[in-house]
Amino acid sequence: MVAAFDRKILACAGYFAALIPMALAAVYSPLFYGAAVLLMPLLLALLVRRLDLRYGLAALLLTGAVLFMVTGHLQIVLLITFQTGPLGILLGLLFKNGVTAGRTLVAAIFMSVVITAVTFLLMYFLTGSSPFAPDQMDRSMFYQMKREIAALSAEGMNPDSIKEMELAVDRIEAAWPVLAASCTIIWIIVSTFFTYSMTRRSMIRLGFNVPPAGPFSRWRLPWYTIWGVIAGLSLMLAGDGAGYAGMDQAGKIILWVTGFILAVLGASVTTFYLKRWLSSRAARLVAVAVLIIFAHITVVALVTLGLTDTILNIRRLSADGRTPEGEEKK
Repeated sequence: MVAAFDRKILACAGYFAALIPMALAAVYSPLFYGAAVLLMPLLLALLVRRLDLRYGLAALLLTGAVLFMVTGHLQIVLLITFQTGPLGILLGLLFKNGVTAGRTLVAAIFMSVVITAVTFLLMYFLTGSSPFAPDQMDRSMFYQMKREIAALSAEGMNPDSIKEMELAVDRIEAAWPVLAASCTIIWIIVSTFFTYSMTRRSMIRLGFNVPPAGPFSRWRLPWYTIWGVIAGLSLMLAGDGAGYAGMDQAGKIILWVTGFILAVLGASVTTFYLKRWLSSRAARLVAVAVLIIFAHITVVALVTLGLTDTILNIRRLSADGRTPEGEEKK
């Protein structure tokens, strides 16, 4: 028993030794922050899966303590540990308990979005300003764009074109908080997916039992995903009617994020039918190239297709991603 306990302590120390350089790199080099956000949850998940929750929490607390002793900045320590620790521990517990791939991914994304929202709320209450408000760099960028438009006007450019460019810049500047918040949440979703994928592949290579994951062409969303669209539209209309900008911005953020998720589902539906209708790989590549060339139309079509499949299940997939033909062979 003592020898087994010693082996666990050594394993925990090994993972802890790998976490420390990542955390320090994230503090002192912004270039490594994204890598730390992706990889630190992976290490914690592997530790929890290999040992148990206690060792994962111990490694996380020790990492935070060492980070604080080295940097002396409590806010940075809390930001890094709060953004990476809960996600890694959650993934480890879900994989350890054999939760299905779809539910694991949804739970991980939900956890990451909630953690990000709480982090930004804390930043707002601590600083008194919105983390998505244009900063000095953003204001300088818009100022430079307006100066360039003024220079074009002085050179005799068509006044109608000048007005269109000025209007476009003003609209982007007004919508900047919504765009910044939406892009942040979308980045969190994408980074969580990559963390989940890397964790899953690492566990398979290490010999752990991992529930199978369906192919991208069989991804599905539950019908109640449409409540994201309904909630976004409701908040946006209520904000416009009541003159409350915060409610209007919240509705637009929800619509942007929901639209991204539906576009991903639309890409899944498109992949499903490309595989079914086009047997030639060259024909599929040509079809994808055409979709990319007409990207402005493709994005709208993907969102519409994703929303339609969410409501009507046009691929007629079962809960585990099988088609009717697959169900007959089962």
